Amino acid sequence: MLGLFVVQISANIVTHPQLTIKKSDLGALYAGRYNMKAQTHVNPWWAALTVWGVVNAVNVLQAAGFQARVYTGSRTINHILGYAIVDLAVPSTVALVAFVRSRAGWRQWIGPGVFLAFIALMVVVEYVWVVEFRSRRLSRARLF
Repeated sequence: MLGLFVVQISANIVTHPQLTIKKSDLGALYAGRYNMKAQTHVNPWWAALTVWGVVNAVNVLQAAGFQARVYTGSRTINHILGYAIVDLAVPSTVALVAFVRSRAGWRQWIGPGVFLAFIALMVVVEYVWVVEFRSRRLSRARLF
């Protein structure tokens, strides 16, 4: 197979560059048993599509907010779009609950979980403490 396998016929063993298997398992190797497989099924599928939609919506909203700051010179539109991003926490929470209830792997629920943590931080920094990071002093904020 074009030099991918080094076959040694000694003691009924076939040697692969990364693993050693018995010659009787050679059929399983060609069937893909020892190869990495892509994820082909996500359960529930609608939750994965919801996460995909939330991620893309956040990207578009943030890009529009940054562009609006360039054109208008103010952060008014950016704050309005921030409320829309906060609203996206609802479908993200629904997807997170669906992944946890279906006992999906951590790679499925980590995205919505991190997004909800981001939303919590955003609400605290932007609306509760009103912290301006580009300023030398904090505007109306008391951290301690």
